[in-house]
Amino acid sequence: MYRVIEDENDIPGGYEGDGFFCKSTRSCQLDPSLCHPQAVCVSDSQSSFGFSCRCQEGFTGDGHHCLGKLFFSLHT
Repeated sequence: MYRVIEDENDIPGGYEGDGFFCKSTRSCQLDPSLCHPQAVCVSDSQSSFGFSCRCQEGFTGDGHHCLGKLFFSLHT
């Protein structure tokens, strides 16, 4: 989500922050739909939740947005 929030009280549900930097308050462990359909929720010691989304083999991205590597290689 990329938009500037004028007031901290206007931050959408499921997020926390100061209006400039917001992060999800939900874990993919509890809500797998937070991950892209071609991603899985995996244990991640660096995540504040202990879990994060990771694109499946053959796909590239951040786990929330995944593209097939074939598509990516044809369009770069």
